[in-house]
Amino acid sequence: MNLVFDIGCNVGEFYTKCLQEYPDCKVVAVDANHNLLTEGIRGNITLVNALVGAGEVDHVDFYIEPRQSGISTASRSFIENSRFTKGSENLRPNSAFWAHPVKVKVVTLDSLIKEYGTPDYIKIDVEGYEYEVLRGLTSKQKTLAFEWHEEDLETLFSGCDHLENLGYTEFGITAYLPSETSVEGMTFDSRGDSYLLEPKEFFPWAQLKKYVLSETIPERRVAYGMLTAK
Repeated sequence: MNLVFDIGCNVGEFYTKCLQEYPDCKVVAVDANHNLLTEGIRGNITLVNALVGAGEVDHVDFYIEPRQSGISTASRSFIENSRFTKGSENLRPNSAFWAHPVKVKVVTLDSLIKEYGTPDYIKIDVEGYEYEVLRGLTSKQKTLAFEWHEEDLETLFSGCDHLENLGYTEFGITAYLPSETSVEGMTFDSRGDSYLLEPKEFFPWAQLKKYVLSETIPERRVAYGMLTAK
């Protein structure tokens, strides 16, 4: 792997894993939270303080969760409807608090590709804003993975529809589920978003969508994981 885009890099756990597995790879790490990074180049890592979205604009509202930086988001729907607000069997309601929004600049995947080159792997973890990120991609790249939550299947489905239209043909799911028992079409992941975990099976999107619909319960707000497309 030569080049990785880490979209929603947070504190750098994903790109650290990439550099452990592929010491010579270069990483473009992007996050909208100004508290987490200062732009610049550190060894093989280029740090970019921006929100990745559907189009380049100067200012978009970004909501920072000061105690749990990993769930900061630009998605109002995520704030209002996710397990962190409505609760689940694993989380009490209102277990997160998002501060008043800050204004952040927006770049696109297309603009990052134009500036830094064609990535071998794009990882997207932006708490309900994934479809907006994908809308800023207008051509098929190599492997791409983005986070999904069962309470927000619309983002998952819209994202995969977009990727299919770009020419992606293979789709796989890794998932944290309430039970470790095998489910059709999904690779169990005790962490949910284990770094660089490859699904055991890939399917055409229409087939995988049927598996997702049969194994998820949106009002449960427990299952989540990563969707990988090739």
